[in-house]
Amino acid sequence: MSIFGDEVACLFLYHARQNYGVDSSRLPAGLEKFDYALRSLLGNGSLVIVKECSKRLQEVLGVTIEPLPESLMQLYRMISEGRRQERIIAS
Repeated sequence: MSIFGDEVACLFLYHARQNYGVDSSRLPAGLEKFDYALRSLLGNGSLVIVKECSKRLQEVLGVTIEPLPESLMQLYRMISEGRRQERIIAS
């Protein structure tokens, strides 16, 4: 959310907590609620957040994320599954 600035991120988190019961300190638990709040507030603009998160994870983890996910939950599942497969292969 910080790509829109700290004030917007704080406003979104407040909105998500008050209206959707999102607890950002417990993420990724409750990521579905977070995604729902994100889509509710930003509509198709939520894809900007998903794209930025994907980009940052690709840089940090050194992975390729394709196709571009449509939600943070989908992104989380893609990354989790990829990490799980890496551990299986390394064993």
